[in-house]
Amino acid sequence: MVRAVRADEATHRFVNHSLADLDHTHDFNPFALGEASAEIRGTKAGFTREESAAFARESQKKLEQEREMVQHSQIEAARS
Repeated sequence: MVRAVRADEATHRFVNHSLADLDHTHDFNPFALGEASAEIRGTKAGFTREESAAFARESQKKLEQEREMVQHSQIEAARS
């Protein structure tokens, strides 16, 4: 149980430190599209602004790739 609580608190620390480094009038919430891995959350105190932006771009790219794969699968299924 102690490990579970520590992991949960590490996640809170990571997210809070990451969001605190953002300019909330201009920066995008990097966690709106996805969650950082447990390894990252457990080993870093938080993302810098640059890391947050890169993480958000990578999350968006992954979501777009998944969407394209689903659309391709649907097209292939319709052809069958």
